Amino acid sequence: MINWFVLWTLTGKEKEVLFRVSEVPGIDRAMVPTDVLHYRKAGAWEPRESVLIPGYVFVRCAMSSTIYHRIRGIPHVIGWLGSDSMWPTIVPEEEMIPVIAINAGCDPASYLKEVSIDRRKRRGRGSLTLLGQQQTLTFHPHTDATDKQPENGQVDQRPADDEGDQEPQELPQG
Repeated sequence: MINWFVLWTLTGKEKEVLFRVSEVPGIDRAMVPTDVLHYRKAGAWEPRESVLIPGYVFVRCAMSSTIYHRIRGIPHVIGWLGSDSMWPTIVPEEEMIPVIAINAGCDPASYLKEVSIDRRKRRGRGSLTLLGQQQTLTFHPHTDATDKQPENGQVDQRPADDEGDQEPQELPQG
């Protein structure tokens, strides 16, 4: 029977492990949910792809000892997530629904619990349950409120009054 399992990997090596897991015969599907987060760099917002659940690779397969040992031998794999140390634990379908939806590009805020959004940082945080453990995700909110510009098109890039000895100046019109 085909089920979902969670592979525990070194943080930052999820994509490399995903590539190698995808090559293992018998794997139905493997995924690492990602989102584009925006970071401030040199005064501008820079988009970067980030892993939503660091350290985990989700694998869908009909588990066998051959698949288990082939995946376990992949570099940067720590082990299988779950309560049984001898065999991988099956992830219930209801726990995989939010992960699959987020991986497909749906708004994470509608699938996560305890969601908070920081519009200034263009970040959202929420949690989901995975094998009985709470996992916190940081994501880019899919709202237009974080991308709005002033109606007149002018953005004041000067430092705030408390950030220097500059006198306040009016923005040029036109």
